[in-house]
Amino acid sequence: MTRRLVMAFIAALLTSVAIPAVADATDGWGAWSAWREGRVWSLRLSPEDSDNTVITFSCRSGSGRIRISAPVHEGDDERILELVSGEARHSYPVTFREDEVKGWMARGRTTSRNPVMREFARTGRLRFGESGPMDAATAAEKAEVAKFFEGCR
Repeated sequence: MTRRLVMAFIAALLTSVAIPAVADATDGWGAWSAWREGRVWSLRLSPEDSDNTVITFSCRSGSGRIRISAPVHEGDDERILELVSGEARHSYPVTFREDEVKGWMARGRTTSRNPVMREFARTGRLRFGESGPMDAATAAEKAEVAKFFEGCR
């Protein structure tokens, strides 16, 4: 079931965005960026020069509670989003919601203390289940990941 969600997500992403011809260390997933609006921190992986998003994490400053959001195919019935960082692996329960701008989104919750999130904060390494890496490929991207988690804690 998790594999179906990952495959549906990849199919949706590939049909909605153009992946760069020259793949970087994230194999075309894009780049990580963090920002703060008021008391809310966000961390997003998105293809360069695109408003599309592969995955977004958000939290209130200092709360340690993180919301996960990722686009999915309409009608997909998988309710688990598996994330892996290093040896840490976790299946997050998700709900689906239709967003007027972004389409169907899988939404879940975790904390900055979750082993996958701790390892991702430490190493910048992350992937959906068994799919390819979405790693923070550069020192600048790793700094963006670190900035997000510092803001969340």
